Amino acid sequence: MNTPVDYFRKTMALEEVTHVPVIPIMGTWIENFSGIPLEKLHYDKETAVKVQINVQKAVGNDALFAASDPLCIPEAFGCSIG
Repeated sequence: MNTPVDYFRKTMALEEVTHVPVIPIMGTWIENFSGIPLEKLHYDKETAVKVQINVQKAVGNDALFAASDPLCIPEAFGCSIG
């Protein structure tokens, strides 16, 4: 049985695979899926990891893309976010 890592390696080597590996960039969709406020997902790393793992199990993507909303960068520079 192939693991997600096997699919990535085979895909990168242009070998034939049964499916193309998928890593969706889910961003703020995770907030809606989990019901956890985005602010908590930004600042509570344990919660963020648990939510990412739960999403991966539910959706079936091949890997995690641990990115969050791009507004966290302007907020880090002191911009007001609404």
